[in-house]
Amino acid sequence: MAMNKTNEIRKEYLSSTSIVYTGAFNGEVYNVSDRFMTYGMYLKEGETLGFEIVMKSGEPYKNYIYLDSDKEVCADEFDWIFGNYAKVIPDKYILEDKTPKNDRIKYRAVACESMNMNFIDEDILYTSHKSEYFEAMCKEISEVGGHISVIIKAGGNKDGNAGSIIFDFPQRISKKLKSLISMVFYGCVLEEVRDEVSDNSISKNNLRGYIIILLKILGLQQKLDKDSIDNLELGVRSYNALKKANITSIKKLLEMSDEELLKVRNLGRKNVAEIRTQLIEKNYISSCEDEFFENMEILEFHPIPEDIFDDIVDKRNYMDELQALVGIKSAKDQVKKILAFAKMRKAMEEKGEQLEPITLNMEFVGNPGTAKTTVARIVAGVLKEIGIITSGEFIEVGRADLVAQYVGQTAPMVKSVFQRAKGGVLFIDEAYSLLDKGNGRFGDEALNTIVQEMENNRKDTIVIFAGYPDEMDEFFLRNPGLRSRVPFRVRFDDYTTDELSDICELEAGKRGFLIDVKAKELIKEICESSTGNIENGNGRFCRNLVEKAVLNFALRNYGGDEAAENIEYILKKEDFNDITVFNRKKTAIGF
Repeated sequence: MAMNKTNEIRKEYLSSTSIVYTGAFNGEVYNVSDRFMTYGMYLKEGETLGFEIVMKSGEPYKNYIYLDSDKEVCADEFDWIFGNYAKVIPDKYILEDKTPKNDRIKYRAVACESMNMNFIDEDILYTSHKSEYFEAMCKEISEVGGHISVIIKAGGNKDGNAGSIIFDFPQRISKKLKSLISMVFYGCVLEEVRDEVSDNSISKNNLRGYIIILLKILGLQQKLDKDSIDNLELGVRSYNALKKANITSIKKLLEMSDEELLKVRNLGRKNVAEIRTQLIEKNYISSCEDEFFENMEILEFHPIPEDIFDDIVDKRNYMDELQALVGIKSAKDQVKKILAFAKMRKAMEEKGEQLEPITLNMEFVGNPGTAKTTVARIVAGVLKEIGIITSGEFIEVGRADLVAQYVGQTAPMVKSVFQRAKGGVLFIDEAYSLLDKGNGRFGDEALNTIVQEMENNRKDTIVIFAGYPDEMDEFFLRNPGLRSRVPFRVRFDDYTTDELSDICELEAGKRGFLIDVKAKELIKEICESSTGNIENGNGRFCRNLVEKAVLNFALRNYGGDEAAENIEYILKKEDFNDITVFNRKKTAIGF
């Protein structure tokens, strides 16, 4: 991924022994987290490495990375943490006094060993930032003027602990905010501390994941706040009209509908179309939301001492992941055959066999939440390992990412999506929504361009079309030319009640929880009520059910002034009572 050179980091000096970096440090430079942790493992006695986010309502989040030492700090060595991931401005500034304020309330995140959080995997991180809790947590922390800090102290690697996460507030926070923080920062609870924190309390496995969460907090706001409309190649009329209307940031521009833009003086439909086209070409539309986690190639940026992350990063065994998925036996068997076929073809080509060209484009059909997207991600990983595709990139899109509102915009949108997916897998969800049936124009143009781009990129890009069975049948009937380019069809069956219950147990296990017998019985009843309702039939149902139960557990055990002692992380029946995660209206099966 190209480095974002708009990230400017100021190097600030408190003294000759204390350097602080501040500025735009967002999700696109997440690789710094690994360098930050690695550097922290080699601190000398008396040195402290810190990363702090200051959140204040109505203002951009500020962030600081600093190194405190009792010796002269080698600035060039510390610069290595940033490498080429951000541009360092060499000017010197004096930062406000960072001496701890005794009148603020501090909470330390304490990792619960009994929750078995040995590794916060990518799926959990991805889910946490897509959940309702993430944005709610950020909003509440900023409203009360909270600070979040990562502190790594020298000599703190005893017992495998690498650092501390400190939440700093002007006053004691509500039980709700404590619960929100525990939901986002998986595997930890908050413990109020009165004195300066002197020991490291978070394992390096979890600390790294928590740092990525902090980077996502910054990415939530900073990318669009810092990016100006100057980044768009607009004509004079469009640019001046936006400037005069005080629409100067990409964030503000994206928040406006076309109708709102048309109300801006001197902006006509042609100008609005120009603005939208530029947002597409500069990847502000359709890519900014998921870019952070879809491009997470964690440790490929720089050589790191081999033994440091041995217990963190193992090579993924994609086939084991596929086999471990609950249910969908027919789909798993078919995918295994397709992947075995791809592996055989690759082996034959390497032996010099002259083979007829064939494409591996696929059709995934099934009701919502039957793991179609998860399996597609696994397919991308396996095909990269085999060498069929080069990047393993997984790009998921829908109609909004492929069909524009104005003439001349749709084809560039489609081509931009294929450019992002080059060397990887393009996953088109609800592909039948591209059909023009009263929901707008230009769907046919998008389909024609998709067929063209599939042909142009058939050697190194695989397209997977996904959606409901009946609608997908109609989709391909309407597009016979497309059907011939998609030779493989994989059907994903609905989950049974027992399988839904198993998924709930797995979701609880990911969060470090067990479920007791009575709670399991209630879960089966809830799952039985959800089957037959297409609106409830998705994996999100199980995740939501467990997340709400965990939130109830947190409130029950940590909602008081002091946490209970000897807590067992077992979800009970009462944690699942009065949870609304589905509609009771019965329709065709959908899970």
